[in-house]
Amino acid sequence: MSEDLITINVDAAKFKERTIYKIFANLNKGGIPLSPQELRNGVYGCPFYDMLYEVNETNEKWRKMYGGKREKEVNKESKDIELLLKLCAFRKNAQFSSKRISLCNYNGSMKRFLDEFSEQVIDFTEVEIEDYREALLNFFNCIVDIDTKNRETLWPGLFIAAEKKEFDVVITKEKCKSITNSDAYKDANTSGTSSKADIETRLKCIYEVI
Repeated sequence: MSEDLITINVDAAKFKERTIYKIFANLNKGGIPLSPQELRNGVYGCPFYDMLYEVNETNEKWRKMYGGKREKEVNKESKDIELLLKLCAFRKNAQFSSKRISLCNYNGSMKRFLDEFSEQVIDFTEVEIEDYREALLNFFNCIVDIDTKNRETLWPGLFIAAEKKEFDVVITKEKCKSITNSDAYKDANTSGTSSKADIETRLKCIYEVI
């Protein structure tokens, strides 16, 4: 019985991982589909991702932040890894000015935003990777307790705001509540939460409180 072998040539090196991801996603249509982050885990393996795995699995503060009563269990769909990746992607692309906070390289799709950041981190140096690790750990140390209900929309902003303040802040549920209960945050968190304008409005609300 003969076997067919298909060879796919990718001319541009910068599109290699993107092409592999697309192939992987297409092959993943049968059976139980993998989550977007599980697909990234399979395509973008690199030292930066190794750092995320290590932090996710071994940092007790992070596990308690993310998991609550089930802090020892890593998420089966890698949602915890995805959130760490999201924190780092916001750190890379957030720009502060006197009037606003901008999220660069974001075009309305969080999946695409994280995919493209995953492509970038493949080339990160050891120094850059350690810098991201230290920033994450410094952020965890700012947390007394935290709102887990809004973690996908709230935590990335808390992270970049805390770093802007050189991590000399204390984050509590009360502060989180004052952010999420504000009219501006509510308006930006209900209608099209993935739009760039809404994300930047939320970042501004978070920064003003922190």
